[in-house]
Amino acid sequence: MEHRVPVWLACLLAIQLSACSGRTEPQLSPGPGYPPTGGYSYLNEATAPPPAASPTADAPTARPGMARLLDTQVGYTLEYPAEWQIRGQVLATEFAEGASCESVQIVDFQPPEGSLAAVLHSFVQICARPLQNSLTLDEFMGQTYGQALSSAFEVVEFAGAHAYRTVKEGANATIFLQTKGHRIQVVSAVSADKDMEILRSAQVTAVLDSINLIP
Repeated sequence: MEHRVPVWLACLLAIQLSACSGRTEPQLSPGPGYPPTGGYSYLNEATAPPPAASPTADAPTARPGMARLLDTQVGYTLEYPAEWQIRGQVLATEFAEGASCESVQIVDFQPPEGSLAAVLHSFVQICARPLQNSLTLDEFMGQTYGQALSSAFEVVEFAGAHAYRTVKEGANATIFLQTKGHRIQVVSAVSADKDMEILRSAQVTAVLDSINLIP
């Protein structure tokens, strides 16, 4: 039995991901017809980069049943279920190109090589780019999404910082924020069978809620 990404999830991710624009930063306005079809792609688990050896580490102070991920270079920490894995980039977005990415994820189904079936996995991916221009987060988002910004994103506080989050509620989200040294994209998604969807959505939401910025 083949597992395919549900149509609603494909459409949602196509709307959310900055890969949809097809241009390079900072001139990423999606323009007419946004979003085009197929504006995202999963990386195969077998070829996804392994977790970075440094500066990422598991700290021993997480709650029972959870592990803690600490990134001292970008400056954040998060908690994730102990049975999940730390990986590198698992979802290709335009922002992720040339960025430092790491993720926490659980794979419920990995199709065999050459299969058209989709990976069933739930994850939170964080990609960071060192600031190389003087654009504020508001300016970056305006240049990136143009007139689509107000309909696609809402201004929120995330991890104690000014941020933009896709307007659709739930575990599937794209979030942009900025620190003194980095511009950050957080992408979360749940792709699971019906009997696992509620659990995976709750786990992804818990990971997002646990993200904290550190000096």
